Amino acid sequence: MMKRFFFQIGIILSSVLIGLIAYTNLPHDIAIHWIRGEPDGFIKRSFAIFIMPIVMIFSYLLSMCVNKMNKSKNKTYKENIINKVQNGVLCFLFFIHLFILAFGLGFKVNFNFFVGIFLGFVIIYLFNSVKDVKINSMYGLRTKWTMKDERVWKKANQFASNLFIVVGFLILGLSVVVTEHITLVVIGLVIVAGSISVYASYLIDKDLNN
Repeated sequence: MMKRFFFQIGIILSSVLIGLIAYTNLPHDIAIHWIRGEPDGFIKRSFAIFIMPIVMIFSYLLSMCVNKMNKSKNKTYKENIINKVQNGVLCFLFFIHLFILAFGLGFKVNFNFFVGIFLGFVIIYLFNSVKDVKINSMYGLRTKWTMKDERVWKKANQFASNLFIVVGFLILGLSVVVTEHITLVVIGLVIVAGSISVYASYLIDKDLNN
């Protein structure tokens, strides 16, 4: 519990500290949005250094609420899965924060490459974390077939986790090959993998219950 608390609070405080240290060297306006690798949205640096830390704080508070809700519904509920997911989310937001600051400081960073590589690692991390999660109403592959049968839930979630881990590695490789189109590639792969996972849950239910 304390290790999780120190990591999550530490990464949030680090993002604030790094922003404050970089502040005086940042231009008056900083890019926070890109299209096809080119910045098209700018805000004042005084706001830019706090955007991601604020989002991280809300994300942290949300995870605490989710844990409390699950504990109230299930006395045997364990926080480790949602905490792993939350750690992955915070790391993702932290690196987005670093990217915004680095771009503002004049470092030449390919936004599409950064997004592709990091999303690949996040997908691998998150789906490896939830591979063996117990049936619940908050996360995992929740379909009408998985939610009514523990056996279907287990097999379907293991299948979906393995499939998305493969997708994560595929995204890592494609980030180098099709860098400029990686966002569309990621969206397409996630939709395809998600659709296959849902259909797989139907097939697994049909196999086990017919």
